[in-house]
Amino acid sequence: MPALFFYALNVSAETLQLDAWLGKYPSDKIAGKTANELLMKSHWLKKLVPAGEIRLLKSFTTEDLISQNGEYLLIFKCKPHDCPGSHSMIITDSKSAFWIGIYQNKGKVVSTRWYGSSDHTELPMAIQKLFIRGHTPE
Repeated sequence: MPALFFYALNVSAETLQLDAWLGKYPSDKIAGKTANELLMKSHWLKKLVPAGEIRLLKSFTTEDLISQNGEYLLIFKCKPHDCPGSHSMIITDSKSAFWIGIYQNKGKVVSTRWYGSSDHTELPMAIQKLFIRGHTPE
């Protein structure tokens, strides 16, 4: 499973309609758009995530099928040939809340960053474990 980036934001003013991509890749086009385009062009992303991090997220081009876990849609992405070391998980729920988790391991420097309007620890433990599994050998 490729990486994870985990988004957390209540975007009531801008509801992302990603349900159509369930079981598809974020880069698959539906009605001429991709889920990646919808995510990266959202006004909330620019308010929530620093520009450097957005560039990093765009570099995560290896992707898995969009999946569902309960009410949560999950998008797993990583850097090509470096999924355990650089990955992200995007999560959105039926209430338009959104979380972004980013993990990077550059040898002697390891970092995990979360962005959102609510604490990522409010997510169900099963979802949090999916993010951790992205960089932990099974």
